[in-house]
Amino acid sequence: MKELWNQAVTVYMNYRGTGKLPVLFAVALLILYRKKGESVSRYHPAVFLLSLWTGIAYAFAGVLSALREKVKPEQKEGAVKGNKYRSIFNFVVIFLCVIALILSGKRIFSEEFYTRAENTLHIRTSYVYVMDQVLAAAGDENVIRIIAPPNISPYLRPYSSRFLPVYDYPKNGDASLLSENARIIYNQFSTSVPDMRRIANAGKAEGCSYLLLDTGKYYPEFKPTEFGFELLNTADNWEIYRLSEDAK
Repeated sequence: MKELWNQAVTVYMNYRGTGKLPVLFAVALLILYRKKGESVSRYHPAVFLLSLWTGIAYAFAGVLSALREKVKPEQKEGAVKGNKYRSIFNFVVIFLCVIALILSGKRIFSEEFYTRAENTLHIRTSYVYVMDQVLAAAGDENVIRIIAPPNISPYLRPYSSRFLPVYDYPKNGDASLLSENARIIYNQFSTSVPDMRRIANAGKAEGCSYLLLDTGKYYPEFKPTEFGFELLNTADNWEIYRLSEDAK
């Protein structure tokens, strides 16, 4: 019984939302059924219980229509006065729309829309874990030359000064500004089926000893292990490789 009650309360709370929807609906009912019980709608207000938003929209549309009729200028008033009335009407419409949005919505700067950042750089948790794994594997190496896809490469140097990727990110996305080897790696990672042989050779030419591969995004025909790299660890969709001693 308690579970059924809690479920009913949850459904009601979800339906009620912030609590402002019933207020807007009550106002809409007053609009639809004003003048001593004389309805201003072709439909009885009870019909709109089936859909609160429909009733609210119908009522406020009726108000705006009534306002438009009232502010229509007569022909004898002239075009100038007509433009003046239309400007006033447009202002009133905008003001009412803003008030309706304020009453029916939620504040953007509210606690429910924000979560505490897991790190000051706002880097994804999976990226942090991958980079920590590389730092741990590198041991006392002061400079970690690394091959990485464009989605994680820009975060490497901000996270640790020990990282030295082949590229951070091409300025304005223009790969022609990169060095030849960096351009080869970047262009290969621009496709879902990169040529790992070309990536590995370009990385070796740049003195890279580590390689990161996002297996959820890239599906190479041959893995880096075919070109002198050994698999160190995996993290989510990421594979971490290090250049083997024989390939150095």
